[in-house]
Amino acid sequence: MGIRQTGIPIGGALASLTLPVVFYKYGLPSVILVQALTAIAGSILFITFYRDYEVQKEKVKKVTFIEKLGKIKSNHSLYPVFLIGVTMISLQMVVVAHLMGYLSNELKMNLHDAGILLSISLIGGMIGRILLAWASDKLFKGNRSAPLIITIGISVFLILCTSYLIPHLPIWVLYMVCFFLGFFGIGWFSLFIVLVSEKANPRLIGLTVSFALTLNQLSIVIAPALFGIAVDYFHNYAIPFSTLAALIGLGGIWLMIGEHRNKQVHIRDNRN
Repeated sequence: MGIRQTGIPIGGALASLTLPVVFYKYGLPSVILVQALTAIAGSILFITFYRDYEVQKEKVKKVTFIEKLGKIKSNHSLYPVFLIGVTMISLQMVVVAHLMGYLSNELKMNLHDAGILLSISLIGGMIGRILLAWASDKLFKGNRSAPLIITIGISVFLILCTSYLIPHLPIWVLYMVCFFLGFFGIGWFSLFIVLVSEKANPRLIGLTVSFALTLNQLSIVIAPALFGIAVDYFHNYAIPFSTLAALIGLGGIWLMIGEHRNKQVHIRDNRN
């Protein structure tokens, strides 16, 4: 899953490196044309090489779509995970949509250098999606919650550093902050997807993951606009960044409390 999820940050890193150059040399229509041709090429590659595999279907009792959604709603262990997905994908989209503007406005950095830092963040996200997934398999013995909670805590710290310390940091530290902001702020996604599937009803894994991704898609659309509106309203980036950090931290704390309660219940059941 971690390897599969590297596609988005790889594409983002390549785009942030190449599209500004295309824009400066050939204008906005050329940028749109490059994106369109890249999407078409990707679809052709998919059609050419992808092969589906036949699976043996089990006969199960038919359940209506509304009943399935009701079962997902009744699974309260998913709620903090859904919140984490909504808030962390908001961070990811804020980084993609606003990091260059933030660096340009706050540090008076030119768009070329800001684009390089965005690429570094996305490369960090690509590496994070693999290494964080590997760590959950090997170092945490299949535990997804613990590395996800750690990832959230570090992300909150890095957001606050971005909010208040970046203007005072030397350039090499700035590169490290951007890299690790991407490593954790984008690399979290593999842990999230697997955790949703593991907490889902075994017969509703596909629908549960789709439901979680639908919530994420809403955030993808709304979060960058809300963040930009907040920046314009408060005339700074610190308050929007801090608010986002607080919401992300809330999801992590909620998940930690839920996992602690589940562990206590498991211990009590074993004693009985």
